[in-house]
Amino acid sequence: MLRELATFCYRRRRLVVAAWIALLASLILLAQGIGNDYVSAFAVSNTESARAQTLLEQNFRSHAGDSGQLVVDAPGGVEQPRVRERVAQVLTKIRSVPDVSGTTSPYSARGARQIAPGGKVAYAEIQFDRRANEVHEATARRIIDIARVGAGVDGARLELGGRMFVIGSFAGSSEAIGLLAAIVILLIAFGSILAMGLPIFTALFGIGCGFALVALVSNLTVMPEFTTQLAAMLGIGVGIDYALFIVTRYRQGLHDGLDPENATVLAIDTAGRAVLFAGVTVVISLCGLFLIGIDFIRGLGAGSALTVLVTVAASVTFVPAMLGFVGENIDRLHIPGLRRHETVARRSIWFRWSRLLQRHPWRAALAGLAVLITLAVPLLSLRLGFSDTGNDPTSETTRRAYDLLSTGFGPGFNGPLVLAARTPGGAESLEPLAQRLSTTRGVARVGPIVASPNGNAAVIQVIPSTAPQSQRTVDLIAELRSRVIPPEIRGTGATV
Repeated sequence: MLRELATFCYRRRRLVVAAWIALLASLILLAQGIGNDYVSAFAVSNTESARAQTLLEQNFRSHAGDSGQLVVDAPGGVEQPRVRERVAQVLTKIRSVPDVSGTTSPYSARGARQIAPGGKVAYAEIQFDRRANEVHEATARRIIDIARVGAGVDGARLELGGRMFVIGSFAGSSEAIGLLAAIVILLIAFGSILAMGLPIFTALFGIGCGFALVALVSNLTVMPEFTTQLAAMLGIGVGIDYALFIVTRYRQGLHDGLDPENATVLAIDTAGRAVLFAGVTVVISLCGLFLIGIDFIRGLGAGSALTVLVTVAASVTFVPAMLGFVGENIDRLHIPGLRRHETVARRSIWFRWSRLLQRHPWRAALAGLAVLITLAVPLLSLRLGFSDTGNDPTSETTRRAYDLLSTGFGPGFNGPLVLAARTPGGAESLEPLAQRLSTTRGVARVGPIVASPNGNAAVIQVIPSTAPQSQRTVDLIAELRSRVIPPEIRGTGATV
């Protein structure tokens, strides 16, 4: 079957290439016309955090969104009149920005605890009416412009903290670096611009079709925004790899005396089988993400699998068609000093190494297994989690705000824990819990009990003494859930 497919694609190469171009153009136009429906907010149902968020949305509508911080760094003290005046002016302007539901100044009675010991660092809370990843970029940019972040004006430097103020990303940079690295490696391996260009061009062609398909499928299922980044990484990897197999086998056939058509058929009938097997294996592996049972993870699997499928199809149809155009010119446009012949491989050290492994397969297998196990040892101490603004570069205002808050209020301030409770017996039923929390090891500070306007719920903010990504913070959460909260709310009717 593959021989017949290769022969058809080679002899009808203009039709095949035109069909791929038409497919790419059609998918792009269709995707632009229909649009995409990527999601940036992820909800994992039936978890304690999800139930807490639902409780906040139902009873604290003004606080159901996320909050950011306007951080004040004043070496001469935040109580200076000119510093107070500047902060007041900035907050007044921020309150008029869309998506902002209110602000709390450190100079108000409610915000008295927002001035750090020493009086050189303070923060104002900026409350939004939506989650951080739902705040529009234009809103974040407007607030950044109002605050004039990083500039020392009137004796104070203002910075903005919170995920909503992370503007710009490195999306695409890693893929571009990987693509450039692949170009250099292929040039060294082949010594020819044409031989290098075919795998790169095939990968980009497959990714283009894959991106359009992912955008269309996002209208049918939950698909996160970063699906295209994962699809790009996989598409570049498998696209270059699969086309590389075929081009290498094609060049070997030419150097062994075959004409271009027979060399193409041989390449697809041999390397093409490996491509199909490897591609199907990758797709099956990606489909395993469907078993996790989380919507956006399923979306990642679907988008990535589609991109790999398109890339495999391009490798066994588009590549032989392009080889028909290239013909015996595959080694033309070679780089001086880098040109090499595939038949030389039989005299290389790698050829002799492969024969050594084949003579001692069990020894080689056991040695390889030992190396893999050794490399996998760090997996035993792997801790999974989400990054925060403390991982941002220091050039970002969010990172500078993170460092200021950590210095002024302690490392745990950037990762406060919110205890949301249903209180049928009133907010005062949480008093014993608040007292117990204040004496719990690992807790730096406990905020006041805040009752909801309807009196059906209340929240307590707990500041850990350790950083958000510390294992001790994780242990504290486990202790609160299992040992601290249950005995203190027993018999009160409250649920936390």
